Amino acid sequence: MPTSNPEMNDTPRQVSAHTTSFLSAIGRDGPLSFRAIMDDKARKGMCVEQKTAPFDQAMQKLRCWNEAGYGIFVQVNASDGQGVTAANITAATCFFADFDGTPLENVDRLGIAPHVIVETSPGKRHYYWRVIGITLEQFTAVQKRLIALFESDKSIHDLPRIMRLPGFLHQKNPDAPTLVTCTVTEGLAPYPIDQFLAALEAAEKAHCVVTSERKTTAEKVAALAQPKPAKAELVRAEAMVRHIMEKGAFDIDDRHDWFGLLTAFKNSFGEDGFALFVALSAVGKKFKGEEDCRKQWDSLKTDRPKDQKLTIATYFAKAKDAGWVDASERAEGGGKGGGGKAKPDAASIILDQAAAAGDEVFLAPDGKAYVRVELVQAGKPRHVTLALGGDDYRGILVLRYHEQQIVKTAPKDQVSAAVGILHARARQADVRHPVYLRVAHHDGRVYVNFDPDKGVVVEIDAAGWRVMDKEPPVHFVAGSRGPLPMPRQGGSMETFAKHFNVGPDDLKRVIGFMLSMFNDEGAYPILLIEGVAGSAKSNLGDKTLALVDPPVGDRQAARFSMAEEERNLHIQASRCSMLYLDNISVFSAEVADQLCRLCSGAASSHRVLHSNDAEQLFFVRRPCIVSCIATPSNRGDLLSRSLRITATPLEKRLTEAAVWRAFDADAGQMVGFLLDCVSAGLRNRAAVAGHVESGGLALPRLADFAAWVEAAGEPMGLAPGEFAALLNEEQESMQRKAVDGHPLIDALCAYFQNPEAAIEGRTARDLRDMLSPYDRTNSLPAVNQFSPMFRRLAEGLRASGFEVTEGRDGKRKVTTFTIVTNDAFERGADSGSPAGKIQPTNDDDPLPF
Repeated sequence: MPTSNPEMNDTPRQVSAHTTSFLSAIGRDGPLSFRAIMDDKARKGMCVEQKTAPFDQAMQKLRCWNEAGYGIFVQVNASDGQGVTAANITAATCFFADFDGTPLENVDRLGIAPHVIVETSPGKRHYYWRVIGITLEQFTAVQKRLIALFESDKSIHDLPRIMRLPGFLHQKNPDAPTLVTCTVTEGLAPYPIDQFLAALEAAEKAHCVVTSERKTTAEKVAALAQPKPAKAELVRAEAMVRHIMEKGAFDIDDRHDWFGLLTAFKNSFGEDGFALFVALSAVGKKFKGEEDCRKQWDSLKTDRPKDQKLTIATYFAKAKDAGWVDASERAEGGGKGGGGKAKPDAASIILDQAAAAGDEVFLAPDGKAYVRVELVQAGKPRHVTLALGGDDYRGILVLRYHEQQIVKTAPKDQVSAAVGILHARARQADVRHPVYLRVAHHDGRVYVNFDPDKGVVVEIDAAGWRVMDKEPPVHFVAGSRGPLPMPRQGGSMETFAKHFNVGPDDLKRVIGFMLSMFNDEGAYPILLIEGVAGSAKSNLGDKTLALVDPPVGDRQAARFSMAEEERNLHIQASRCSMLYLDNISVFSAEVADQLCRLCSGAASSHRVLHSNDAEQLFFVRRPCIVSCIATPSNRGDLLSRSLRITATPLEKRLTEAAVWRAFDADAGQMVGFLLDCVSAGLRNRAAVAGHVESGGLALPRLADFAAWVEAAGEPMGLAPGEFAALLNEEQESMQRKAVDGHPLIDALCAYFQNPEAAIEGRTARDLRDMLSPYDRTNSLPAVNQFSPMFRRLAEGLRASGFEVTEGRDGKRKVTTFTIVTNDAFERGADSGSPAGKIQPTNDDDPLPF
C-alpha cells in the first residue's frame, strides 16, 4: 500500500513535489492541459483560465492563478492540444474514481491497490490506477463500471475529464485552505489492461454489481443503430437557439430555461450536442464553466419513454412563433402576393453555404477576425486561415454562390452583409486563437510555414525536425512572402561560407541573426551589412532572406527603402517576418528610434476608411536587415541593438544567374542546418537559462537573442559564451566608433590623461568650466544639456572608458555628476596636454548625436 508522501509544511502552501510525483505516477509527461476554476462560490462567475504546456513551463502561471483563489485542475487523459472535447483526446493512461462524499472503505472492493491517492480535502480522496493498454473506446465504459462498484461520483467517466491537481491549494473555504496532496505507492508496476479488467469483473461478481455498461448484445446493437446528428442539424439548431435568445423568447441565464435546453440537446443529439450546448451557455452572464455543464449533463437520465422526452423540436416550434424562418424553408419559398414563404436574400444563402461548408470564425488576440476554411487542392482537402474581411475569403463566398445559383452572381453589398454577420458572430462567441505568418511556437515545439500556398509545414522539437503529414495545431495566415527551400540534411558552416562573403566571426553573426526569427522571446536584432561599393552587400541581404523569409517572385522584391511614415513601416512589416532596408545612407534620429521600436515591439493605428471612430491597429516586432556603405547612424540605442558585419570584396565576379544557381543547389542543406540549430535551441534552452541564473554566463544587451543563439549554437560549433562575447565585442566597438570625435568625449579623454584628475559631485556648470580648456572646437553642450547628453551617450561613454553617475545636491537643488574611468580607458603618451586627445573636424554639418 502507499508508502511515500512528499514533505508538507504545517502552513498550507503550494508544493510542486506533489505535482511531479502525481504526473509521473499516472504516466503523464510533455504538454498537459491545465484549467483554473474559481473555488470561492461567491466569485464563481469569474472566467475559466486555460493553459497547455509542460508543467515546468506552466508552474509559475498556475501558482499565480492559485494565489488568486482559483482551483487548479489537469486533464487526466492526453490530448492533441487543439481543444477540450472528447474528439481531442489521444490516449488514456489510467482509470480513476472520485470519492468526495463516498465511504473511503469502498475502494477495497476492487481488490487491487491504487497507484496514487490524492487527498483534495480532509476525508475526500481521488484514486488512480495506472493501466497499460487502455483504448479510448473502452475508457468510458470501464469508468462507469468503477462508479457502480464504488458508488462514487457518477460524472467521472468522460474522456476529457479534468481533476484537481496535487500540489496546489483547495480553497472552497477561503478561510481555511488545504493543500491537495498525493501519496504514491512505491514499486507498484502498472497493471496490464487484461489484469485490471479481470480484477474489476471479479469485484463486480463479489459485490453483485450489474452496470449499464454490461448490456446484452441486442441492447448494444440497438444503441448503435440510433442515428447521429448531422453537422447541418447542429448548425440549424444553433441558428434557431440564437434567434430565440435574441428575440427574448428564451433566457439562457434562467436556470430553468437553461436546464430545459440541456435536456432537449441531450435527448436529441446525445454526446455530439454537448460542445454546442457549452458554447451557447457561455453567452450567458451566469455561465459557471464547462465543468458545471458537464456535471449537469451527466446527471440527466435519458431513460424516459420517447413520447415523454423533451426534444429540440419544442424549441424549433417556439422559434417559429418568434418569427424564425428555417433556411431550408426559405430556399423552397418565394411566391407572389404573400401566398408563399419568404424567399431568402443572397446574404442569407451565403451564410447558409458557409455553415454547410463548416467555415469556422474566430478572433485573434488583437481582436481581428479570421475564418478557417476547408479547400481542396490536388484532390486533397486542407484547411486555410484567412482574414474574415479580406478579398480571399470574399472570393470564396462569391464562387460558392455562383456555383449554386448557376446564372447569378452575388451582389457586393450582400457579400458585405454576410461578412458583417459573420463578424458579429465571431465577436459574440469570442473564441480567440493566435495567428502566425512564418514561425509559431506551441506546446514546446516550433512550427514553420514553409509553403503558404500548398500548406507545407515543418515541425521542430528537441529531437529534430520533420515535414508534417497532417495539419499543424496552429493557425498560419499568408503574408507577402513566398515558399522556403525544402530542407535537407548535410548542411554545415562550410556550406554557408561558400555563399556568404564575410569573415568567420561575421558568418557566425549572420547565422545567429537568421536564427533570431525562430525565437519567440525578447527583442530582435538589426543586421547592419557594411562594405565598399561593389562588395555585393545587397546580394548578401537577399541571400539571408532567401533562407528564412523569401519574397514572392523576383529575389530583389523584398528590398525596401525607408518608409516616409512609421505606420507605413508597420504595414510593410505586418505582412512579412523579416524586413530588409537596402542601400541606406543615413538615418535621422527619428528613423533610428522607429527601427528600435520595430525590433522591440511597436504599435500604430489609424482611422478605418469610411468610419468615424473605428480604429485599425498594427502591432509588429520584427528583425531587420539594413545594407549600407557605412553605419547610417551614431545613435547609441540603435547601435546597441545591431549586429554589424562587413561584406568582403569579391575575388571573382560571376553573373547573377550563376550566383543564384550555385546558391539554390545548396539552399536546402543550409535551411536544414538552420532547423538543426533551432532543434538544439529547444534542447539546450533550459540549460543556458540555468547557466545565466548561476552567473556562469553574462549576457550583453539583446539578452534574449544572445541566450537563444547560445542554446542553438551547438551545430555551429560555438563554445559556451562565444556568441555572447561576439555580440558584446561588436556592440562595444560600434559604441566607441559612434562617439569618436565627439567634443564631450574628447574633452574627458584629455582631462583624465592626468592620473590625479578626478570629477566627483560636480554640477554641470562646474564640468563646463573644468573641461573648457580641453575643448578646441568650442562645442561643449550648454549647461542644461549635460544631463540629457550623458544619458544619450551612456553606452558610448562606457565603451570609451567612463562611468557617469548622477546625484543630487539637496541644498542647492541641482544635479551633480561623478565621473570615473573604467578598464576601457587608455592614457596616451601625451598626458597633460590640454589638446592631446582632440580630433579636429572639417565637417561643417552639426554632429548627429
